[in-house]
Amino acid sequence: SLDDDLLRLFGSDRLVALMNKLNIDENEPIEHSWVTKAVENAQKKVEENNFAIRKQLIEYDDVLNRQREYIYSERQKLLTHEDCKDIVVGWIEDLVDRLVDDACPKKTINEENLSVLKESFQEIVKIDEEVFDNCKDVSDLKAKLKSFLKEKYDIRESELGSELLRTLEKYISLRVIDEKWMEYLQDNDSLREGIGLRAYGQKDPLVEYKIEASKLFQETVTLIKKDTLKFLFNVVVEKREDLAERQQNVQTKTNINGANNNQRNTKKKKIGRNDPCPCGSGKKYKHCCGRNEK
Repeated sequence: SLDDDLLRLFGSDRLVALMNKLNIDENEPIEHSWVTKAVENAQKKVEENNFAIRKQLIEYDDVLNRQREYIYSERQKLLTHEDCKDIVVGWIEDLVDRLVDDACPKKTINEENLSVLKESFQEIVKIDEEVFDNCKDVSDLKAKLKSFLKEKYDIRESELGSELLRTLEKYISLRVIDEKWMEYLQDNDSLREGIGLRAYGQKDPLVEYKIEASKLFQETVTLIKKDTLKFLFNVVVEKREDLAERQQNVQTKTNINGANNNQRNTKKKKIGRNDPCPCGSGKKYKHCCGRNEK
């Protein structure tokens, strides 16, 4: 039938017009090379259309696959390295470069840029104001920030001990990566669902998706490094000796309070002089067992 969805969507309008002019009954079988050719062409168009759709979906998936490969490679490095300090120090350098470049897009330093940078780095670690003073250019500022943060990290290692800090580096970084990657996947799904609307603005949805997904992923990578360093610089670790002592103090205090409560409960209730005597005589307490009390 010429009303079949295949021919209606992908067939030739000229064929339909010709059949209408010939006034052929719709129930009469149509056997003609034109019709056969039209069906073949329609099927070919369907296959080409489906291939284009699959190809576009693959291009969308390729964006996410490349990002997934990067995240998994970072996780694998953390899992296989016993000493992750070099990785964390590399993250310090990467984070400084990214935050400074974002705050100083024109490669110039001014009060507004410095204010943004101070706020960003104060979220990670308490930073000295002198670091931002008398910087010749952006490169000089980056060098000072990297030197300051590395020095702070060495101090942190001396406070916690190398063995404990190595454990924290691996544990915290893996946890942050997993958390931020899951959040990114949700945000990416939302982006992909709504990106098709860009076509109404005469923009290629695939190109727009690649641009937006790249920006979103770079922000996620920056957050991973920033949050990891923030935890490492500020985490409070309680020693086992201190914890045991605190638990012992709590237990001692509990025992003392329990003893005091028992003592209070065992005290006799004071009997009023006009109350009935507890001996059962029926007399008032002051005329019976309590008559000798003043």
